[in-house]
Amino acid sequence: MILTSYEFMVFLAVTLTAYNLAPSNYRARVMLIAGYFFYAYSDWHNIAVLVGVTVSTFLFGKSFRPGKKILLVVVAIIITISPLLLWKFGQLGNSAANRSVTGFIIPVGLSFYTLQAVGYLLDVYWKRVKPENRLSSVALYLAFFPIMLAGPIERAGRLIPQLGSMSRTHKTEAYLAIKQLLWGFFCKLVVADKLAIISGEILGKPEQSSAAALLVGLIVYSFRIYFDFYGYSTIAIATARFFGVEVMANFKNPLLASSLVEFWHRWHISLTTWFRDYVYLPIAYKFRPIYSFTVVVLVVFVLSGMWHGTSPNFIIWGGVHGVLYIVGRLTAGFRGRLWRSAFGDHLRQLRRGMQAILIFLLVSLSWVFFVVPGLKSASEILRRIFSWELMSSFGMIAKVFSRADYACYLLCALLFFTIDSLGIIRLVIEKVPVNKWEFTRELVVINSLAVSVLLIGDIGARSFIYLQF
Repeated sequence: MILTSYEFMVFLAVTLTAYNLAPSNYRARVMLIAGYFFYAYSDWHNIAVLVGVTVSTFLFGKSFRPGKKILLVVVAIIITISPLLLWKFGQLGNSAANRSVTGFIIPVGLSFYTLQAVGYLLDVYWKRVKPENRLSSVALYLAFFPIMLAGPIERAGRLIPQLGSMSRTHKTEAYLAIKQLLWGFFCKLVVADKLAIISGEILGKPEQSSAAALLVGLIVYSFRIYFDFYGYSTIAIATARFFGVEVMANFKNPLLASSLVEFWHRWHISLTTWFRDYVYLPIAYKFRPIYSFTVVVLVVFVLSGMWHGTSPNFIIWGGVHGVLYIVGRLTAGFRGRLWRSAFGDHLRQLRRGMQAILIFLLVSLSWVFFVVPGLKSASEILRRIFSWELMSSFGMIAKVFSRADYACYLLCALLFFTIDSLGIIRLVIEKVPVNKWEFTRELVVINSLAVSVLLIGDIGARSFIYLQF
């Protein structure tokens, strides 16, 4: 069970109070206790897993010495990720309906804090950071509650120093954090959860939907998963900000990317850069140059799919993105020359816009492996979309939005997506008003968001999508 929005706000208020009242040398302890309570609330049985990963990470980090062979690092990593492998592969052959019976429900946050633990071990081995002398430092690094359930996945060299020098909450930072927190809840509870109604209705019963409606459902799901995970990341970043900790951004308008390479530089940035730094770069030079990109990139994307889940759907999702990424990267120069030969240096914005639409459609289609259980069902949806049935059913799209609430949800989502993409919302949530105009704008925006969350938001109705990974 995860804290509801109301419970989380109460928990945050209590933790903030205790944190700011505690002497400076006790603040880290307050945060560690809060982290373990926060995690235990989701499922106290899994505290042992978190403690085990923490202790092994600390001990192995201390054992690395100059001249130690790579074998020790390999053993350390295998032991550290063994709980994750146990649960991931334990899900094979078990449907979502019977996992609670077989006991193979993955502990919340395990995938995320395991990657942080592995990153710490490799950083220590590569001498990017010094091994921590105190178990509590490693424990707080892995159990920092704002990010422990679903990221962003932080690096030890960036996070541990901040956790070791936390000061009382500054009034200005708290004010900005409140606004950022409100925007995160709005993205999740108002935008993402309303879009979930549309995509769930269409993709939950694909046999009752036309091919055109299924395509619309996947497009809506693209916006839904973006606002869901972007909302969570914003909440995590804002929560850490209350304690004077800066957490990396996880999204930079990925749905506007004009290439798949650009998309993965903007989507789930903390995971993408983690695989780049700890998987791709260390092994890329083991192959000849022509393969250091193609083979290793494909391996990385397949591993990324397996990180999300070990079912064939996730593996295929990773493989599809890997192939498209490689093709896009290798043909970028050719496609650029082809465009310039036809149109010269003009119409660059038109080309970027066309590419952005194509990439968005490809990404949207690939989500079918995420949202539809079973490879057979996902394949059938894609077959119908790519058949003549699609052309003959476009007229039935209006039926999807015959309900006024559906049309309203989608229009509002597009409106707020545009506002966010243009950076308008950041003018409010990242700035303290200094004149009457900015103060008025602040009142209008903040009150509108707050009222929307309270009156329209599906508080506690749906959990964040990435908590299942």
